[in-house]
Amino acid sequence: MFSFPVTESCRNIQAMRSRFAWSDLPKELLEIIANSLLTREDVCRFRAVCKSWRSSIPPFQKPISLPLEVPYPTPSYHRHPNIAILTESTIYHVQPFPSPNSQASTSTSTWANWASWGWLVKVEEMEARLFRVLGSISCQPSYRFPTFPKSINLLDFQVSELAKAYSLHFPKNGGTCKVVFSSRPDDCPSLMTICAGLLFHQKIGDDKWTLIDDIVSQLCYEDVILYNNRFCAVDEDGRTLVIDSTLKVIEIASPLKNEKNGHDKILVESVGELLLVERLCKKPYIKVFKLKVKEKEWVEVKSLDDRIMFLGGDCSFCVAAKDFGNECKGNCIFFTYPRFTVFNLEDSSLLSLHKHPGYNNFFYPPPSDHRKKSVEKSSKKPGPCVYCP
Repeated sequence: MFSFPVTESCRNIQAMRSRFAWSDLPKELLEIIANSLLTREDVCRFRAVCKSWRSSIPPFQKPISLPLEVPYPTPSYHRHPNIAILTESTIYHVQPFPSPNSQASTSTSTWANWASWGWLVKVEEMEARLFRVLGSISCQPSYRFPTFPKSINLLDFQVSELAKAYSLHFPKNGGTCKVVFSSRPDDCPSLMTICAGLLFHQKIGDDKWTLIDDIVSQLCYEDVILYNNRFCAVDEDGRTLVIDSTLKVIEIASPLKNEKNGHDKILVESVGELLLVERLCKKPYIKVFKLKVKEKEWVEVKSLDDRIMFLGGDCSFCVAAKDFGNECKGNCIFFTYPRFTVFNLEDSSLLSLHKHPGYNNFFYPPPSDHRKKSVEKSSKKPGPCVYCP
């Protein structure tokens, strides 16, 4: 074991820590911290520290108020009489704080082992301060998942935001489609979506959509995401491009080489890197590629290492397997459509979720009286932020 001498500077730092309280931080430093808070949960926690912190920044403000009526995505020369409803949902990792009294019985320890790693939950904001809890990363209401709690209080649960999902709902026919939302500080909020293979852009407040002019990939677009604060789209051949604020198309990856059997292309960001997932009609069923930026080409990767990938209808994202317990291994991909399926990149196996009991904990909170008592107790306690279905 190493030991270090306590210098005069160390004593000075310790003395400063003892003299200054969190509530006495300079206003300039609080502003720097506040400007780095990007989610509602971060702002809630910041404002809950003390009165001075609470008064230093206003409650979380969204760039736009949702749900929001927007025009039907069609070319500007063809006005559609129907409207679409823009909605936002957020995927969280909900993890109970450890209870100091949870020891003793086998049932308690089993529940604690399951619950301690938490689960995923998808929350849709219906209107101001009114939320609807959806089951896991699907779009199914929470009443279909009876173990979901009726309320989640941030004083009793650690809640981490994993991803945002935006959708256009069409009231006339009940359909939905994925849409990507951008709210860059240097530009007004805008949307991008794919309809019939066409790529459309709209600035919030406009009464029409703009068709992206790209003759190469027109009618062939398959997915769009927000990557490095820019819209990024891919076509059926793997050709990938970004669209800047002037709607100029810039190709960042050429089509995949010797890949003619794929029928789905999905873009996913993982630890700052851009990945392309290709679904195949036959084994190995799935291929994953990573973008080599300088070469502007896709290179196949055989492993996601510790990462777990989730592919949903309205958003896709990655998480670290270590954040969900020892039974969860990385290097796998979850599909939510047409049913929950797990694909293992190591052996190319494709199995339903119920055959992976360790992964099942991702989506279903533990059905136990211990959890129910915890939730009932937390719902009586005032907190900085409560989610209600």
